Amino acid sequence: MENDRIENAIAELRTEMLAGFATVNERFDGVDARFDGVEGRLGAVEGRLDSVATELEETRTHLTTLIESVRDDVRIFAEAHVALEQRVTTLEQRPR
Repeated sequence: MENDRIENAIAELRTEMLAGFATVNERFDGVDARFDGVEGRLGAVEGRLDSVATELEETRTHLTTLIESVRDDVRIFAEAHVALEQRVTTLEQRPR
């Protein structure tokens, strides 16, 4: 009789433990699903960041080209100013 009671108690504990493990497994499945969702959203954010980085690099390249063009324009203007100044000086030095 005592052995039956002990065996029944062990069987009940085993049943409770298995039910507890099943509950824990269900919760872990829920956590896995949430992690999958988070991973998907992070992937989308990473994609957007890559797009922004690409656009920044394109903008930097474009600005560098524009700056070089302006630098060339300033150099050309300065050279033209020097040439014009020389002509004016030459004209001023001519006898009238």
